[in-house]
Amino acid sequence: WICLDYTEEYSPEPQPSGYVLGLYQVNTPSGLNVRTSPVDGNVIKAYPNGTRFDTYEIQDNWAKTPSGWVCLDYCKLIREY
Repeated sequence: WICLDYTEEYSPEPQPSGYVLGLYQVNTPSGLNVRTSPVDGNVIKAYPNGTRFDTYEIQDNWAKTPSGWVCLDYCKLIREY
Protein backbone atom coordinates (compact mmCIF):
# COMPACT_ATOMS: atom_id res chain seq x y z
CA TRP A 1 0.00 0.00 0.00
CA ILE A 2 1.09 3.59 -0.61
CA CYS A 3 -0.29 6.95 0.44
CA LEU A 4 -1.43 8.81 -2.68
CA ASP A 5 -0.90 12.16 -0.90
CA TYR A 6 2.78 11.87 -1.86
CA THR A 7 2.36 10.86 -5.50
CA GLU A 8 1.57 12.54 -8.79
CA GLU A 9 -0.57 11.16 -11.57
CA TYR A 10 1.60 9.95 -14.44
CA SER A 11 0.33 10.70 -17.88
CA PRO A 12 2.74 9.85 -20.71
CA GLU A 13 3.02 12.43 -23.45
CA PRO A 14 1.26 11.38 -26.65
CA GLN A 15 3.57 10.36 -29.48
CA PRO A 16 3.49 12.51 -32.63
CA SER A 17 3.08 9.30 -34.62
CA GLY A 18 -0.13 8.43 -32.80
CA TYR A 19 1.25 5.06 -31.64
CA VAL A 20 0.76 4.08 -27.99
CA LEU A 21 2.27 1.48 -25.68
CA GLY A 22 0.39 -1.77 -25.82
CA LEU A 23 0.14 -5.28 -27.20
CA TYR A 24 0.65 -5.36 -30.98
CA GLN A 25 0.47 -8.03 -33.68
CA VAL A 26 2.60 -8.28 -36.81
CA ASN A 27 0.31 -7.61 -39.76
CA THR A 28 2.36 -8.30 -42.88
CA PRO A 29 2.63 -11.62 -44.77
CA SER A 30 6.43 -11.42 -45.05
CA GLY A 31 6.96 -10.98 -41.29
CA LEU A 32 8.79 -8.15 -39.56
CA ASN A 33 12.49 -7.57 -38.90
CA VAL A 34 13.54 -6.95 -35.30
CA ARG A 35 16.51 -4.56 -35.01
CA THR A 36 19.09 -3.49 -32.41
CA SER A 37 17.93 0.14 -32.71
CA PRO A 38 15.28 2.09 -34.64
CA VAL A 39 15.57 2.68 -38.40
CA ASP A 40 19.02 1.35 -39.30
CA GLY A 41 19.95 -1.01 -36.46
CA ASN A 42 21.25 -4.48 -37.28
CA VAL A 43 18.59 -7.14 -37.86
CA ILE A 44 18.55 -9.56 -34.92
CA LYS A 45 15.66 -11.80 -35.96
CA ALA A 46 12.24 -11.64 -37.59
CA TYR A 47 8.77 -11.95 -36.09
CA PRO A 48 6.52 -14.09 -38.33
CA ASN A 49 3.15 -12.69 -39.41
CA GLY A 50 0.67 -12.89 -36.54
CA THR A 51 3.30 -12.67 -33.77
CA ARG A 52 2.08 -10.71 -30.75
CA PHE A 53 4.48 -8.64 -28.68
CA ASP A 54 4.52 -6.08 -25.87
CA THR A 55 5.97 -2.61 -26.35
CA TYR A 56 8.11 -0.87 -23.71
CA GLU A 57 9.10 2.38 -25.44
CA ILE A 58 8.03 4.23 -28.58
CA GLN A 59 10.14 6.53 -30.74
CA ASP A 60 8.15 7.95 -33.65
CA ASN A 61 6.82 4.83 -35.45
CA TRP A 62 9.33 2.44 -33.80
CA ALA A 63 8.71 0.37 -30.68
CA LYS A 64 11.04 -1.45 -28.31
CA THR A 65 9.89 -5.06 -27.81
CA PRO A 66 11.30 -7.88 -25.67
CA SER A 67 13.54 -8.89 -28.61
CA GLY A 68 14.48 -5.47 -30.05
CA TRP A 69 13.03 -2.62 -32.12
CA VAL A 70 10.29 -2.97 -34.75
CA CYS A 71 8.47 -0.57 -37.08
CA LEU A 72 4.83 -0.28 -35.99
CA ASP A 73 3.71 0.67 -39.50
CA TYR A 74 3.47 -3.09 -40.16
CA CYS A 75 1.56 -3.98 -36.99
CA LYS A 76 -1.90 -3.59 -35.53
CA LEU A 77 -2.73 -2.61 -31.98
CA ILE A 78 -4.45 -5.41 -30.04
CA ARG A 79 -4.68 -3.76 -26.61
CA GLU A 80 -3.48 -0.39 -25.29
CA TYR A 81 -1.82 -0.30 -21.86
